[in-house]
Amino acid sequence: MEGFEWKESKDKINQKKHGMSLEAGIPVFEDNDRIEMYDEDNSSEHEERYITIGHNKASDILYVVYTMRGYAKTRLISVRRAEPHEKRLYQQRSGW
Repeated sequence: MEGFEWKESKDKINQKKHGMSLEAGIPVFEDNDRIEMYDEDNSSEHEERYITIGHNKASDILYVVYTMRGYAKTRLISVRRAEPHEKRLYQQRSGW
């Protein structure tokens, strides 16, 4: 968990909305086949946001929105199960 942070209020919202904690997104960053991209639909004017799509340890494909806090901290903003079109993208790019 070192190197990751999140707001507790956002975690509660994420659990209610998506049925999982923000912490559940951490294993996605260990997936060597993950897809990372800039979040072009970012609604925040104050920070750049990124998306990664990858596997967690339970073999779910997750969609994670995050931002960087300096060089050492990743702030998780949203974690959810990938939608069908996102799963297909991951499967096509990773060969999974």
